[in-house]
Amino acid sequence: MMTNLLSIQEAVDNFKKLIEDSIRVGGIFAKEAMIRSSKPINQIHEAVKSSLINTGIERFRIYPPLGASSPEMKLAGFIKQKSIKMFVSLQKVISRQLKYCLMDFC
Repeated sequence: MMTNLLSIQEAVDNFKKLIEDSIRVGGIFAKEAMIRSSKPINQIHEAVKSSLINTGIERFRIYPPLGASSPEMKLAGFIKQKSIKMFVSLQKVISRQLKYCLMDFC
């Protein structure tokens, strides 16, 4: 899959346009719906993934992959579990289910 890499500036411009367009079309309620949809913040996530790739991080280490926003990685701590929007692994993620096993820790 060859996805175009998105710069941080392009992502911010897209984010701004999504919010402004939703306000123009439907006012404050449309703006709130746009924010809840996660489309604006996903622009930033994609730009960060692109930036990581541009700095030499191998694509297979970035999860979810470039161009995807789900499923999120679930990490559990001592008290609670958190959904992680973006994750860079030391090893390739070898399971696509909600439970993951990094090669070093299996």
